[in-house]
Amino acid sequence: MQAWRCPTPSEPIDATVSLPGSKSLSARALLAAALADAPSQIEGLLESRDTALMRAALETLGARFTWHGGLLQVTPLVADQKPAGPASPKTDSAAPEASQVQKPAGLPPDNSIPVIDCGLAGTVMRFVPPLALALGVSLTFTGDQAALARPMEPLTDALEALGARFEWHGQRGRLPFTIHGAGLNPQEHLQVQVDGSKSSQFVSALLYLGAALQLGRAQSLTISAKQPLVSVPHLQMSVASLRQCGVQVQAPEDYRAQQLSWCVSGRPRGGRSVIEPDLSNAGPFIAAPLVSATGGQVRILHWPTHTTQVGANWVEILKLFGAQVQLDQGTLLSSSGALRGIERDASGEGELVPTMAALALVAASQGQPSKIWGIGHLRGHETDRLAAIAAQARKLGGNVDEGQDYLVFHPCTLHPAHLEAYADHRMATFAAIMGLNLPGISLDDVDATTKTMPTFTQLWDAMLKSAGEAIG
Repeated sequence: MQAWRCPTPSEPIDATVSLPGSKSLSARALLAAALADAPSQIEGLLESRDTALMRAALETLGARFTWHGGLLQVTPLVADQKPAGPASPKTDSAAPEASQVQKPAGLPPDNSIPVIDCGLAGTVMRFVPPLALALGVSLTFTGDQAALARPMEPLTDALEALGARFEWHGQRGRLPFTIHGAGLNPQEHLQVQVDGSKSSQFVSALLYLGAALQLGRAQSLTISAKQPLVSVPHLQMSVASLRQCGVQVQAPEDYRAQQLSWCVSGRPRGGRSVIEPDLSNAGPFIAAPLVSATGGQVRILHWPTHTTQVGANWVEILKLFGAQVQLDQGTLLSSSGALRGIERDASGEGELVPTMAALALVAASQGQPSKIWGIGHLRGHETDRLAAIAAQARKLGGNVDEGQDYLVFHPCTLHPAHLEAYADHRMATFAAIMGLNLPGISLDDVDATTKTMPTFTQLWDAMLKSAGEAIG
């Protein structure tokens, strides 16, 4: 694979960017539409490897997806429908092929059990297995090699408590595995406990199980969890997304309470949904004027006034770093300023941390230290992001302390280097951001960005060449 030379601007940046739809909201919209009581339409859906894998998984269960221009028509799955054979994700020209994955050894020879390819998509590997339990079917789950290290045991333990049976084709509590869902306890109201200390996706997955139960043999589900609970904004997004499509969700009023519970009942309603731009993916673009030696400004179009996306925190975070930020009638303007270090608890902002780390590293090179903490759960993301950030920052000359759940950036002198993406889209954009500040940086795998933004390199290059006109 040819290395990508991270571009460095030669003049002030002046760009207006229209970003693709939110990955997190797209995954949740696909799930709700597949479980709905009537057909649905989704506008603005992100077309990427992750969403292609989610569509393929849901098609295996019986849902159908058809594009009509920029609108995705969804025919929901039905109860008692036998799953189809292994599906190859369908993508269009804007999204990469999602099925070219080397399958791990040890999968069962039984070709009658469909195989779900999760790739590196946390939403597929965690949100889809519970549907096997709701529908009473058997499914085998596998994925990319890096996916086999991602934690699953809190979710699989909860599903076992509800009656699922697992065959492990590697390590217990990890991909690959086969789930047999025929053993769901036949009760009108189900209860389960789950550990959300490593990922809020375990709780979100059970929330969507609750929304799927009326396809099977139960009416409602109560989920209990104890502190610590990480990535609460993503969990709140799941609750809000389900409520928006008619599912009844009782949720905690205070997520700081020691004991937490949710009760889910009802099936999603069919209808039309519109996906907001991905505000987490906005981070590298709106950070650009602050880290670039040439300064400048970037505008992000269609920034929502009210949102459950954690990326909305960029307004506050960038101001702390020293950027000038304004939000006016749906357009976010980020302009260069005097870069400062920060101290921040990012326990609810995990997916923003690689971009925050790039800003902190550039600030450290200007004598401004930073500390980011509450991020131990990032060790279970696409890669161990704390270790990856520390390693790549040190390659560039960074003076970084890596703790179990924190990173400290001390003053340093930076120099260019060849960086690694670790097959992680956020580490790839970390390198791209650093390239704005340091000429001569290269990256081994810029294609890692296709997980959430297939057009990243085109948008990035256009941002540096733009004279203010809209791109994307």
